[in-house]
Amino acid sequence: MGKPKSCADDASLAEVPTRCDMAYANIEAILDDGGEISVGRVAGECVAAASTSYDCPVMLVRREGESFVALLRRLDRSIGKAWDNEINIDEVNG
Repeated sequence: MGKPKSCADDASLAEVPTRCDMAYANIEAILDDGGEISVGRVAGECVAAASTSYDCPVMLVRREGESFVALLRRLDRSIGKAWDNEINIDEVNG
């Protein structure tokens, strides 16, 4: 595997959001508080999850055709919704 590209390495990346211009305030808050974000396979589905030291407020199943960036955006919004409404969002277990 090669060196990851920096945001300035390739002009063709200008139209694609890069790690330099992505802002995910809720994901950052989870990480800053010692929580975790994970993306991986669960029961054959691609799942993005956010967890804290005391709960797992969000578990999302990646939708057909959904880009990775769109999944992260949806995860960030869902974290905010879960916190605001004091609920858990669980697309994995129903």
